[in-house]
Amino acid sequence: MERTLTKFAVYTRICVIILQYFSNILIPDHVADAFVYPQASNISYNVIDSVVRHTLRGFVRWDAQYFMHIATYGYTFENTLAFFPLYPLLSRLCALVVCSVFPWMSLDSVLLLVFIGLNIILFVLSAKALFKLTTIFSNKTVAYKSTLLFCINPASIFFSAPYSECLFYYLTLQTVLNSIVLYKTYSKVKFKVDYRHILYILPIGLSAVVRSNGILNIGFLVYAYICICIKHWPRNNFIRRIIFITKAMFIISLLTIICLLPYSVYQVYCYYMFCRNFDIELPSNIVVSARRNDYVLPGQFSKYNQSWCYDRIPHAYSYVQNHYWKVGFLKYYELKQLPNFLLAAPVLIILIKMSCQHIIHNASKNVIHIFSFDKLFNKKKEVDIKCNPILNVFVIHMMFLLLFCISFVHIQVSTRMLCSASPLFYWYCASFFKDTTLGSFSDAFSRKISLGEYIIIVYFLSYFFVGTVMFCNFLPWT
Repeated sequence: MERTLTKFAVYTRICVIILQYFSNILIPDHVADAFVYPQASNISYNVIDSVVRHTLRGFVRWDAQYFMHIATYGYTFENTLAFFPLYPLLSRLCALVVCSVFPWMSLDSVLLLVFIGLNIILFVLSAKALFKLTTIFSNKTVAYKSTLLFCINPASIFFSAPYSECLFYYLTLQTVLNSIVLYKTYSKVKFKVDYRHILYILPIGLSAVVRSNGILNIGFLVYAYICICIKHWPRNNFIRRIIFITKAMFIISLLTIICLLPYSVYQVYCYYMFCRNFDIELPSNIVVSARRNDYVLPGQFSKYNQSWCYDRIPHAYSYVQNHYWKVGFLKYYELKQLPNFLLAAPVLIILIKMSCQHIIHNASKNVIHIFSFDKLFNKKKEVDIKCNPILNVFVIHMMFLLLFCISFVHIQVSTRMLCSASPLFYWYCASFFKDTTLGSFSDAFSRKISLGEYIIIVYFLSYFFVGTVMFCNFLPWT
């Protein structure tokens, strides 16, 4: 079963690459008002470079331009600070290794190959992690269906193009898996502290320097620790309870600080680069591009005098999002944005419906059951995990993201943001399929299918194909 899913994950990535290629050569690119990273004019491209650019250039669209720029030049413009460093830095390091082996290829071509190759590897790892995680919460049938859906998810193009969604989703799944392992280890009456387990929180800190919403992943670790504390809650001793609470609060604070450390380091770096005056040598094409587009360069604070540098706690990300993309509370609610609201509507409706059903179904349950993973280790697990109270932490996490998407972000981003932030979306969609729909999605059409199954299949496949075509030609998409 796992081998079949691995093959299917690879096949879908090949399908995206082929679809990208033909879409890009057959359909003229839309002239979009979007950032295009400046390329050096003195670079000579050989035959291999030309083949790479011709075959894969459809992936370098929209935000992929920013990631290519950061991986090539670093953070040379202030507007690039909205894109966190781990993904482009990791790709840059891999590309330098490849360039040392194949020195006749240009860095530009190698970076594109590395970005796409890295995403294929991470996509397969994410599919395996999703399958493993789902088998903990349910059975292999549900895990199989959920992973199949993930492989053709509505944001598929963003899991192949130079975007950070793939890396972020893998780190998120590892965060949840590690939190469960920590709970299973330390919820026992007698346990031995293993300081190597500190490495289990590494995916959380790393996810926070992949995407900003990675900070929310700290909640999974905190939730697991609260569950552990409840298991060891001292009885009938007030002094012991006070000491226990104090110790728990200290550990939670310490873990949170450790997880936030990479994110904080990046914000300090942003301040160091753009809120001080210093001399810096930049490539001529960067300087020309900055002058032409009025971009803010590093080391020239007295010239630009950015307002965020004066904040008590300077935070580059929120400033850049608001200043360059007008991201803010209800700022996107304009009549002209109606098509983008319609584009994001399916994922929002599905997850809002799921959240409401979960809350209604579990409203009368004992609150104490919210903080327990014990049901995960029962031999008899609920096959239908749609309203399982064990998913409370996922639902709370998803509701926060839903509220944030509806209130603040450019609404069309909701699809890729929510598809890469939680397994809940795939679990809920998989619940619409009967157990007989397993071999492939073509099996669903060999019998009379329900309306819910039909809607999910059409939604996933249409966004898979149409989204790839639209994205690769610089047309507006999610």
